[in-house]
Amino acid sequence: MKRICWILSITMALLTASAAGAQADASGSAPPSLTQAAPESGHPSSREVIVGKVTETMDAGRYTYVEVDTGDKRVWAAGPQVQVKVGDSVYFPDGVPKVDFESKSLGRKFDVLYMVDAIRVASSATASSSGGTAVPEKATGSARVEPVAGGYTVAQVFERRTELAGRQIDLRGRVVKFNGGILGRNWVHVQDGTVGPGGANDLVVTTNAQAAVGSIVLVHGTVVTNKDFGSGYTFDVLIEEASLSAK
Repeated sequence: MKRICWILSITMALLTASAAGAQADASGSAPPSLTQAAPESGHPSSREVIVGKVTETMDAGRYTYVEVDTGDKRVWAAGPQVQVKVGDSVYFPDGVPKVDFESKSLGRKFDVLYMVDAIRVASSATASSSGGTAVPEKATGSARVEPVAGGYTVAQVFERRTELAGRQIDLRGRVVKFNGGILGRNWVHVQDGTVGPGGANDLVVTTNAQAAVGSIVLVHGTVVTNKDFGSGYTFDVLIEEASLSAK
């Protein structure tokens, strides 16, 4: 019995050491939160998205660092290595800010560095098997988006959700938020400048397609009401299994 306990203790110690070693890159300075693939909160709307142009980038170990100009400020972020160059448009969830973060491999200290799960290049999004890709377009404020012929506005979807439930519809809107890979789908928030009952102006769309924040897209999908995914994912109305295409 003592021998079995001793063997189990040694095994657990080796597993713990192996897991700890896997969290650091070859330089020993891997950003600590990059090993956490899941977002801090699982709700699709719980994290803001930063979007802008890359002004500086570098790789260290298995990670890519980028400085992004959002138009209002410049933000440094680090995520799993990705091919990106200065001038590319990128977007990512705001992630976890690390103050006075020092990268030993780069020999550089950052006042604030956001640790993110992924840095996505807007121009390199690839078509999905079920929905295609939304073509990025620069956002132009909160101006109303012209509705598609024969389609619906965001306000109409909220107003007529009971009537539209179960029907496939078309809608044109601007992407204001994108959260990928949650519950096996991507979550896209679209607005078109119209406002429904109670001030509702943000419609959630689930899809397998990619979409850049600020792009205007055509949405084709099924209206679903009173949807409860569990774990706090409840919606009065949303559009599911949608395809996205350029406006």
